[in-house]
Amino acid sequence: MDWRCPVCHTALKLENTIYRCVNSHTYDRAKEGYVNLLLAHKKKSADPGDSKAMLLSRRMFLEQGYYQPLADALAQTIANYAQGQAQTLLDIGCGEGYYLDQIIQNNPTLQIWGIDIARDAARLAAKRLPSMHFAVASSADLPLADNSVDIVTTVFAPINEAEVVRVLKPNGIWLWVRPGANHLYQLRDLIYAQARLHNTELALPDSLQLLSTQPIQYVLSLQDSKSIEALLAMTPYYWSASLETQQTVKHLSQLTIQVDFQLLALQKSVF
Repeated sequence: MDWRCPVCHTALKLENTIYRCVNSHTYDRAKEGYVNLLLAHKKKSADPGDSKAMLLSRRMFLEQGYYQPLADALAQTIANYAQGQAQTLLDIGCGEGYYLDQIIQNNPTLQIWGIDIARDAARLAAKRLPSMHFAVASSADLPLADNSVDIVTTVFAPINEAEVVRVLKPNGIWLWVRPGANHLYQLRDLIYAQARLHNTELALPDSLQLLSTQPIQYVLSLQDSKSIEALLAMTPYYWSASLETQQTVKHLSQLTIQVDFQLLALQKSVF
């Protein structure tokens, strides 16, 4: 499998440190190993996506094992579908690579590709996992060919269902992790005047069939301010919190919160 040129949609071939398509569009491979395939006129800001500070906060939080049950469930579900075969997996919104690291440890035969709209995310992921393929790209314009991917994963990432369906092979699997109704409710209750439950309604196009929904729920007790601060900094709730609220949360010495994930397995229909 090859990356796809974002201009003409032909395959990109790596020549030394340059990706080139048949129409001579070129993209430099960064020293960390990723390639930037996000065209300047497709950006909504100069530096879209999560900041480096948010990504490092996420890495600090995740590496303490707080979301290990989710990582384990995701890796096991992939193993059940891949069955040890050398299948291709695309992680949309790969972040700094934590979940892909967990996945490859349990599924070493997978060929893994990851994209993120944040350049710092692709850089951190590529440094962490140098044998994998990473690109800066948008979920709304995936830089891969039609019907080229066996498994797609998205973990709390923006999605474009049409693009997921396009790149999946017939009968391909999409594993979609999204928040359950009560996910991090206690944290949100500190930030919003009236915290609401997450909406878990699901409306799917005919091209996707829901195979299963796996809830992953547990109570998490954070016992130090650094972990609480990292949790806040890695979530979108950070931007909704006033400076006063941010400081209040950062100075908490402990916080007990409900973790509530949904792991959905969907399959691309064959007509």
